[in-house]
Amino acid sequence: MGWTYTSLGKGQAGNYFKNMLTNETKERETELLKGAFRGFREYYGAVKVTIKATGESYVMGFCAMVDWRKNDAFNFGYKDMDETMGPYMFNCPNTILDLLTDTPHDNESSREWRKACRERNASILKPKNGDIIKTKNSWKFKGGYELDTFIVEKVGRRMSFYAVSDRGNKIGYARFLLGRKGLQGAKVIAQKIPV
Repeated sequence: MGWTYTSLGKGQAGNYFKNMLTNETKERETELLKGAFRGFREYYGAVKVTIKATGESYVMGFCAMVDWRKNDAFNFGYKDMDETMGPYMFNCPNTILDLLTDTPHDNESSREWRKACRERNASILKPKNGDIIKTKNSWKFKGGYELDTFIVEKVGRRMSFYAVSDRGNKIGYARFLLGRKGLQGAKVIAQKIPV
């Protein structure tokens, strides 16, 4: 299977997948129950399939690699697959995995994919405000910084990471961004009570 490209306006990609995955034929109906982007490079969905002849329904996993081309007329591309195709994408959120059911197409690829997604989700640290964390690898940032230890500041859902001194104090005001990849395998090494 190859890539499909189309032209989309800002903020339309989620609706594009919803419309693509919610349809009806003589034999079956499909409905996107929940979908989510991961880093704007991957999309995951839980798709309910109902067989009209029997009324049987099940929910299976959908995923797509996503490509954005800012200065191209066909600015949005995707390569879609379902969980039975052995996708090598393992960032499916637990909220979507929890909706999936047994399917008539269950195979080893489906089971391995679901398990790998759960394992990856479990390995990603969910730090609290004031945690001092050490990442699995050191990260290079603009300005010549190479860091592996950060203090976490959370305000609402927003999480910020700052360089930390040997005493556990925040150094400067430079805020660093660590995504899921940065938090994978990270450990909390101390807790500083926020002032």
